[in-house]
Amino acid sequence: MTTPQRRVSWFGVALIVTGLLLIARRYYFFNLDTERIISLLLVFWGLFGVARGFARNAQGKIFWCSVLFLYGVYFFLRTMDRFEFHEGMVFPATFLIFGIAFFMAFLGNPKDWFYLVPAFFVGGAGALFILTDVGYLSGWEVWDVTSRFWPLALIVIGLALLFRKRHNGWQVPPPVNPQANV
Repeated sequence: MTTPQRRVSWFGVALIVTGLLLIARRYYFFNLDTERIISLLLVFWGLFGVARGFARNAQGKIFWCSVLFLYGVYFFLRTMDRFEFHEGMVFPATFLIFGIAFFMAFLGNPKDWFYLVPAFFVGGAGALFILTDVGYLSGWEVWDVTSRFWPLALIVIGLALLFRKRHNGWQVPPPVNPQANV
């Protein structure tokens, strides 16, 4: 009988390291920004998870770890003071982050092309919101185009649902060739 291998909970390790860093900061062992520490932990945890997801062909892991990684990058860039971020930027960034995460799930298995549909629409909406927020596009123009063409999104999503590959619990066995055993 083999003994089961004990797995390391990386989330638990991340919580312990975060707690130790926060205590060390509180008692002035060093001076690091809490948001910067947490964002870097999100970046590394997400990057490690995406790599494991690609290695195991686990699209769910690729998707959610991409979300963690991209939020970590977003919050780290906010702490750098090189870019102008305001609190209202989280909403458009969320759309863009989820659009990129859907695209990463598609890259995990390109046969599942239907991940491209939400990647395009959610990521495109996030890009439009960000461009509007920074002043490259007029909010009224974006709203006008969106209000006219949003039914196209319904049509494309419906087509993607109709033509996606179905995952049934059973598969038809291949036909048996009686000449193979002769």
